[in-house]
Amino acid sequence: MIVMPSNFIIPTTDGLAIRLLEVLPDKIEKIINNLSNGVIRRTRPNLINKLLSNIGEIEKYGARYCGERINANENCNSCGWCEKHCPRANITIINSKPKFSNKCSLCLKCIYGCPQRALIPGIGKFIVIKQGYDLNAIKKKLIESK
Repeated sequence: MIVMPSNFIIPTTDGLAIRLLEVLPDKIEKIINNLSNGVIRRTRPNLINKLLSNIGEIEKYGARYCGERINANENCNSCGWCEKHCPRANITIINSKPKFSNKCSLCLKCIYGCPQRALIPGIGKFIVIKQGYDLNAIKKKLIESK
């Protein structure tokens, strides 16, 4: 992930999200060019940043744990949208219901993108923004502002 548009700790305003959508294509192009050309940029983080980075590693395990516990409610119609759009191939449809494994990165694309609004976290419900997060609506605002 190059950018996380919003999270439950520090929400991103629509204005900032729109600005990110404007600048990220160029940033991504530069990153791809640097990687393709073998450009290596490393910094020497201070002790506090090293500690925070190590604490952040715990998030990977938490994401896997939480991701396995996402459930489909009665609204699920087995459309397979979640399975097709999961960036980690973490979801399979078994017996007409999505089954989640332990490869989740907790991007929440399945929860926010489900056409039936059928997916709910088994734990960590507080991380889901109640009104949802509609990146397409923000992109539409970007187009309208130009």
